[in-house]
Amino acid sequence: MRVSYRSQRFHKSVALLLILLIALSLPSVRAESGEQQPVQVGLSIVGNSTAWFTELIDHTERSAENYNMEIITNQLPEGDASWQKASALALLAQGIDYLILFPYALDICDDIYAAARRSGIPLILVCGDSSYRDQCDIMIYVDYRTEGKMCAQVLTSKFGNTKRSILAITGMRGSHIEELRMEGFMEYLEQYPLLEVTALMEGSNNRVKTSNDVSDYLTRSPENIPDAIFSCCDEDGIGALNALKLSGYTPNKDTFIVSTNGTQDALKALIADEYCATVLSCKNLGAILTLVIDRYEHGYRGIDYLAIPYHVYDETSDSWDLNSALYW
Repeated sequence: MRVSYRSQRFHKSVALLLILLIALSLPSVRAESGEQQPVQVGLSIVGNSTAWFTELIDHTERSAENYNMEIITNQLPEGDASWQKASALALLAQGIDYLILFPYALDICDDIYAAARRSGIPLILVCGDSSYRDQCDIMIYVDYRTEGKMCAQVLTSKFGNTKRSILAITGMRGSHIEELRMEGFMEYLEQYPLLEVTALMEGSNNRVKTSNDVSDYLTRSPENIPDAIFSCCDEDGIGALNALKLSGYTPNKDTFIVSTNGTQDALKALIADEYCATVLSCKNLGAILTLVIDRYEHGYRGIDYLAIPYHVYDETSDSWDLNSALYW
């Protein structure tokens, strides 16, 4: 018997909430403003011009204010793994107190962790591969592969094993987050051979570029309009949505779009019945990160591994659920 993704997400959410409630029940050890210098937390991340990353950084910075922390981020909107490695090592050289690493590629983790160990700086690693648990002091595990599987399950629940075509937007080349999402999506579809990915398109996390790319694809192959579009991130999914409209197709009727991130624009499109589903990723991660660092700063070592739950929003989501995702 297959466990539904709603049951899976419920149990994962409960596990995380129990951990956080235990942590929150501890006596507050926040430093009062003015008593000491802020704890300096480096945040190494690539692609911070997208809505998801912008919201993540904003939430982290606002949450840090509650714990007398200062978030120091890199400033390059676009980059690659080699640039991120150099940037993270530079942050460590500045003498920060903690480093949060969202690795663009996992092969940079070993060198960054080694440098952090030499400097005595705790490394908080946010990634989707638990085998890297020994390459950090605290791991925040995000199950990106399951997020991709959930997108596939939305489509299989809608279409069953009937002959359908899917355009898959793979995400940016080299991004381990989007590689895992794509792997999870394809793995789940193996059970439904008639649901076929008939075209692949490299994403860019840029809705304007993706809109142009999908529009070109639809113009070249108007007879092959896909029954569904899967995108590894909402930015490319919204770009595909714009392309469908510009090309005269009706979203969520002619073609169904599923993607991951759970950004406001994707949720608004879902409410407007123009989107099939989005999988929320890392909701309130900024608050979780700052809470864990605050406890670590004051000697609490009970949390060194956290698994972040996902949440699927689709046509079955009620209005309260959607509005809480939009505004909370």
